[in-house]
Amino acid sequence: MEEDAENGARELARLLLQGHFDLRARREEAELAALDAGGRAQLAAGRTRLEKEHRRQLATVVGPVTITRSALRAPGLPNCYPADQVLGLPRERHSRGLRRLVVLEAVRGSYDHALEAIERRCGARAVGKRQAEQLVRAAAVDIAAFYAARTPDPAASTTLLVLSVDGKGIVMRPGHLREATRKAAERATRTFPPTAAAAMMMNRSPVVMGSTVIAVPASPQSRRCRWSRTRRRRWPHLFSQVGRHVRVVL
Repeated sequence: MEEDAENGARELARLLLQGHFDLRARREEAELAALDAGGRAQLAAGRTRLEKEHRRQLATVVGPVTITRSALRAPGLPNCYPADQVLGLPRERHSRGLRRLVVLEAVRGSYDHALEAIERRCGARAVGKRQAEQLVRAAAVDIAAFYAARTPDPAASTTLLVLSVDGKGIVMRPGHLREATRKAAERATRTFPPTAAAAMMMNRSPVVMGSTVIAVPASPQSRRCRWSRTRRRRWPHLFSQVGRHVRVVL
C-alpha cells in the first residue's frame, strides 16, 4: 500500500509538472503572436518568423515530461527559444534537478550505488551510468576557477600557518597494482589484518595512502590558564615556579 501511494504521488507530481509546462506553452504562444515583427526581432536578435509547437523531452526527478515551446527563426540563424531561457533548461535531456541528484549521490560512493539510489528516488532508471559520469564531469568544470578566484592574499610574517594532515589507507584493485606489488600480494597468505595500517606494515595487502592537507592562517591570541586548587595541592613545586597564572601564546 505504501509503495502504491508513493508511486501514485510521484505520478501526480509528474502530471502537475506536465500541466504547468503546457499552460506556459499556451501563454507563450499568445504573447509572441501578439508581437509585431519589430518586437520579435528585438526579443530574438533579428529573428522574426514564429513557429509554434516545437517539442522536446526532459527527464526530471518525478519522471519524463514533454515541453512545448515556440521558436523564433530567421534565415541563416539557429532557432531561438525564449522559453528555454526563461525556464533555464539545459541543452541535454536531463533537468537541473536530476543533475543535482546525480552529483549528490555520485560523491557518496560508486556510480553503481548512485544509480541504485537515484532509481529508488525516481521510481525508475532515469539516467544511465555513462550519462551519470558525463553529468558529474560537467558539474565539476568550474572547480579550478572556483579555487583560483578564492586564492588568499599573502599573509604577514606575524600570521601563524596552521597545518592539519590526515591519511587513510585505501585498498587497491589487483589490476591497478604495480608488477612487484601484485606478485607480493599473490605470494602472501590469505590472512586479513585488522586495519589498513597493519596490512601496509605486513606488506600483505595492496594498500595505498590517501592524504589530505589543510592550511589555515590564524592570528596569534594571548590566553590565560587558571590553576585549580586541586592541581595546586597535587603539584605544589610546579605551582611555586610558574606562579598563579600561566600565560600561553597560541
